Amino acid sequence: MITLTSHFTGVINIANTSSSYSEGEALAGFIAKYEPIFLKEILGYTLYNLFITNIADVSGEYYDLLNGAAYTDANDVATYWDGLNTAGLNPIANFIWVKYQEDLYLQNTSMGIMQVKGENMVNISPSYKIAKAWDEMVTMCWKMHDFITVNEADYPDYIGLTYAPYNKNLTSRVYNYNLLGNTFRTEYENNKYFQYRPRL
Repeated sequence: MITLTSHFTGVINIANTSSSYSEGEALAGFIAKYEPIFLKEILGYTLYNLFITNIADVSGEYYDLLNGAAYTDANDVATYWDGLNTAGLNPIANFIWVKYQEDLYLQNTSMGIMQVKGENMVNISPSYKIAKAWDEMVTMCWKMHDFITVNEADYPDYIGLTYAPYNKNLTSRVYNYNLLGNTFRTEYENNKYFQYRPRL
């Protein structure tokens, strides 16, 4: 697995992530389940397999995708892709954290998250914090998309080259064009990782 318990920091902090704690054991299960789902859907199955097969490379395109690299973006500005294994900048960790918190909230709906209010405790929804963590992930995903598309010669199997993601909140088009043919699709599975959530 790429995602480590040390990646759950800042907005997506989780306490007691050691395997000796029940939280750590549960988190390990979420990492094992959701990391492959995220990578398969956002990269596409072919690039995912190539990436995982070559993940131990010490240089090259798969090394850069994992560990980060400097590049010139689509606006001809020098910038940096931070990679997928940097604590606080790993979009996979944010995705897993959201799934973890949503599941936790569903299990504890009757209790919610407790917040101190004077001498009493009141139930609050975790929706805002979940949306914030999701939006952080979306920003990272757009950065990764920019890095890959600028370097598309190195990543010709990237699903985003065929089904380009788009922000549905910024366009009136409700479909994207399949570059392999003349059919239109409402949305491909990679696109959900590029949608910001409303803050409640």
